[in-house]
Amino acid sequence: MTTAVSEPSVPELCRAAEAGDLDAMDEILADAPQLATQDTAANDEHQALHFAVYGNQPHAVRRLLEAGADPLNGIYPHRDATNPLAMAQDRGLAEVVAIIEEFLGAQRGTSDRGMEITAAVASGDRAAVAALLDTEAAVANARDHRGQTPLFKAIDNGDFAMVRLLLERGADVDHADAEGRTPLNRCLLHNWKVPDTQYAAHTAIAGLLVGHGARYGLWAAAALGDVAGIEAGLAAEPAALHGEKADNPVVVASFRGHVEALRALLDAGADPDALHTIEVAGEGVEQWGQPLWLACNRGHYEIAELLLERGARAEVACYASGPAVAWPYQAGNKKLANLLFLHGARADDIGFALTGDMAALGERVAADPKRQYEIMWAGLLAGNEDMVRYRLAHGPQVDAEEEQFNLLSSAIRGWRIGDLKINNEGWDRRSLIRNLEHLLAHGFNPNVRKNRSRANFTILHHLAAKACNHQTYGHTPEEIVDFARALLDAGAEIDPLEDQLQSTPLGWAVRYGNIALVRYLLQRGADLNKSGSDWARPLAWAERKGHDEIAEVLRTHGAKKF
Repeated sequence: MTTAVSEPSVPELCRAAEAGDLDAMDEILADAPQLATQDTAANDEHQALHFAVYGNQPHAVRRLLEAGADPLNGIYPHRDATNPLAMAQDRGLAEVVAIIEEFLGAQRGTSDRGMEITAAVASGDRAAVAALLDTEAAVANARDHRGQTPLFKAIDNGDFAMVRLLLERGADVDHADAEGRTPLNRCLLHNWKVPDTQYAAHTAIAGLLVGHGARYGLWAAAALGDVAGIEAGLAAEPAALHGEKADNPVVVASFRGHVEALRALLDAGADPDALHTIEVAGEGVEQWGQPLWLACNRGHYEIAELLLERGARAEVACYASGPAVAWPYQAGNKKLANLLFLHGARADDIGFALTGDMAALGERVAADPKRQYEIMWAGLLAGNEDMVRYRLAHGPQVDAEEEQFNLLSSAIRGWRIGDLKINNEGWDRRSLIRNLEHLLAHGFNPNVRKNRSRANFTILHHLAAKACNHQTYGHTPEEIVDFARALLDAGAEIDPLEDQLQSTPLGWAVRYGNIALVRYLLQRGADLNKSGSDWARPLAWAERKGHDEIAEVLRTHGAKKF
């Protein structure tokens, strides 16, 4: 009888990395090298490199970097604070930091000067940038941790004058960053959350880049709506018609709204669904419909119509992104939404909650009574107070800690007031705070925790971390304080510690620079010095992150660094 041999797993590699067991790591990676870059689970983005940092294991860190681990991969939902480099820097792990920075320098060309000038460009300080360039012309092409030059940061800001300055000073117009993206790629397929008013600036910058010699192939022609350029590109690089993910010309033509360019690509045999596969926790997941999803996000009716005519599926599969029809439906664009509905698209619970379509929600619950939790979640994200109160009064009790945490998290998320092109006319944003109060009054535990490996933070920690992320979650500092007041009045502990940043909610508020929440927590009696380690004390966070005003507030109240 043969005994089955179990396959090595990510948790096994994580344990070996934290213990610094190089022999075990080598054995695991020899059998399954892909584990070095895999998440622990679909809902837990911890990787082995995080555990090597937790254990302060320099040799394990080096081994994982050699195997392909990325030291800038953070853990959702607080990725900026939880990438391996940030974690090592915060903990004062000098040898680990040196190994990671050596790796970034060798693999991505990262330098101190690169970090300095890219930060200056990102801040929009043209005088400081010009001074740096006057001192050393070569810094025009110096790189940051992601292998990006200053030109990338100017493009992200839509700063035409800064782009022109950098190009005039010798910036490499075709430099590819660590993800293989060039400035022109970054300019024409930028984050979809960029306000529509900034699209013209990116188009102008693209013209400037092309004028300075940026590589102009099929993708660029599609992005700029150049049908003649597409024809030339198809002859020169036919394989580019079927590029993967962001390299697919159908994706960028749909995003930018170029109907005739899209028609030329589809006539040439391009896939209107842009089918591709992504990896989630080691599993391949098929994706389709990004062109239609982006067209709907931008409100491009003719693009959506053409894609559907050519066989695109109205029901898209874009990971963690919701249905394409959600965009026009929640924006009040009935013409585009109806086009998709007629082709078989279905709105989701959030869409119904945003538009107040109680009839549709009632039908979904009647068809599947087990959807009560999902309906509640949607109502909280949408700030639909009527829906939340009804479900609390008539739905089943929510007892599971994970479900309670997720619903409380949805209440404070501020999703509806992010840049999501939602029609908020007549909606009262204070309903978000009232919904949190409804949950707490109904008996939700304000001290439940998110438990994912070392990520065991409370809702109050979570609130502090989102406080300054105004682009994604548009709460005002005063609203953040109101959320905190509701949690504390309902019995939330003010000084709980968590294992990842080894800090209290005050420590998190300090780290994220939210002085209004810092003042409020101090007023409510937060411990000035409590932490799991000296490096995680509130004053240590303030000094390390350069929050001088907060540091002074803490010192005035008697805070100590050690």
